[in-house]
Amino acid sequence: MAFISGARAIPTYSLKARINPTKKELIVTGEITNLSPGKKHSFYLNKNFKIKSIVLDEKNNDYSFDLQGKAPPYVDLARPLVLKSSKDVSQFEFSYSGKINDIVSDVNMISDDLVELAIYSAWFPFSGEIKKFNYRLELNIPKQFVVTGNGKVSLLQTDKKT
Repeated sequence: MAFISGARAIPTYSLKARINPTKKELIVTGEITNLSPGKKHSFYLNKNFKIKSIVLDEKNNDYSFDLQGKAPPYVDLARPLVLKSSKDVSQFEFSYSGKINDIVSDVNMISDDLVELAIYSAWFPFSGEIKKFNYRLELNIPKQFVVTGNGKVSLLQTDKKT
């Protein structure tokens, strides 16, 4: 699905996130499509996350996740994630997991009774290059939690485990 703004498609995030509040753990798979051609793409991601896979335009490619690199303003936990490719990249698929053990910027946390995640926790790959984007988020969280956020809920489903 492409969302058009003027003559160019807007980058679109499709994310699947599983949150385990007891373990303070987040497991994410996803993709970003409609990336601007002709650029080397750099993102930021929480330094405590372990990257399981990076796929650029349906091919395994190299990347660097600089855990000692400089954090962007206001997002102290984020570190540079640079996609290395010899050609234009329009799609970026990823899988990672990790824990958010501490309260970040006074509000972002994963705990037994509250989960609050915003950009300050660097829970998804973000880039200063991407000013506008669309997103689709599929969230798996224990059923006793209330989910709020920007956007529209298209499906609410519960099962016995979550």
